[in-house]
Amino acid sequence: MAIRPQCVILIFSCLLAFSLSQYSYYGGQINTGCVGRCVAIQECPQLLSLLKQRPLQPQTIATLRQAQCGFEGRNPNVCCPDSSTVAVPLSSIRPKDVPPTQDLKLQAITRLSAWESHPNARLIPADECGIDNSQKIWGGNRTDMEQYPWTVLFQYQTSTGIKKFLCGGALITKRYVVTAAHCLARGDLRGSALLMVRLGEFDTEQNPDCERDLLSGKENCAPAPQDLGIEKIIVHPNYEARSSKRFDDIGLVRLDRDAQFNDFVKPICLPFDDTAPDRYAGEELVATGWGRTETMKASNVKLQVWLPVVSNADCGRIYQQKRISIGDGQLCAGGVVGKDSCAGDSGGPLMSTGISSRDGRTRYFVAGVVSFGPESCGAKDWPGVYTRVSRYTDWILNKLAE
Repeated sequence: MAIRPQCVILIFSCLLAFSLSQYSYYGGQINTGCVGRCVAIQECPQLLSLLKQRPLQPQTIATLRQAQCGFEGRNPNVCCPDSSTVAVPLSSIRPKDVPPTQDLKLQAITRLSAWESHPNARLIPADECGIDNSQKIWGGNRTDMEQYPWTVLFQYQTSTGIKKFLCGGALITKRYVVTAAHCLARGDLRGSALLMVRLGEFDTEQNPDCERDLLSGKENCAPAPQDLGIEKIIVHPNYEARSSKRFDDIGLVRLDRDAQFNDFVKPICLPFDDTAPDRYAGEELVATGWGRTETMKASNVKLQVWLPVVSNADCGRIYQQKRISIGDGQLCAGGVVGKDSCAGDSGGPLMSTGISSRDGRTRYFVAGVVSFGPESCGAKDWPGVYTRVSRYTDWILNKLAE
């Protein structure tokens, strides 16, 4: 089996980008064996009353999510229980796609004094980073419009003159995006030139992005995405273009002007404390993106998938079959049929969650960036390989500028 070094693709990006998909982003199925009536939620008083609760509790979200039985256009239908249907207690629901807060193995931000003493620490938006206000309920692997607002798209002009989104990244400050070096290094671009970075995107085929509120019927629209130019490209000095090892596959893009933060454009936090060699092993992290690649059709809407992290030792034994070494600066996730490492855009983020010691809020951290994976996307027992961002936080800090 050959290795695809350039892009790691969402295994279900084509299948699940469409509204009639039967699969959830966690490898399960929407409730097609509905015991009751599969109707719009407005026609189901029992579930509509749950949807109106504020704030929405994790158990309530889980119940609504498990009740989904299909779509009517872009609106989800739910399995509405009839009078003979036995209700399922909320406390018995254990959602797999978004684990309960107590099961996230949340981390505290430590070593704050170490990085905050760095001269460039003032450039890190520590109070604003990693905050996601979305309360996603519907749509399988499809995200909400404002979910993961740090996810960006890179547009290139190919050697044939066509403009395409081929890589992704994560916004970390108003001026910097972290991504994979192979998305930036000339030796890997095969004649393509990076043109611009798009922030605040959800649906690449719709402008503006709009969704209809199920309760009010009101159409909510996002502001137009922000297209920013490139001021500077920074590739890690130890990265070797077109090398099968893909060590130090990380880079930065400095934007030509400040990003304007809003609900759809925010930075993600850097993982300053995640220095343990097998940090995340046994946990599940989330990747997001549009599955952009040069060779396969991708989704037009932003997608997500939760992935099990594989220890570096186990991952190294797997890739040894292809004479590829896995180093401490790398992180492996996926390798399970139905929720493989073919997740997100090349260079896009693999994310963990943690609790901020500043304010106690749960925040997202960029644990990895998509580096490479098996040629056969979704191959069993072959996880994808990500660059472990925590190994490069000092390098990132050193490269930041006003």
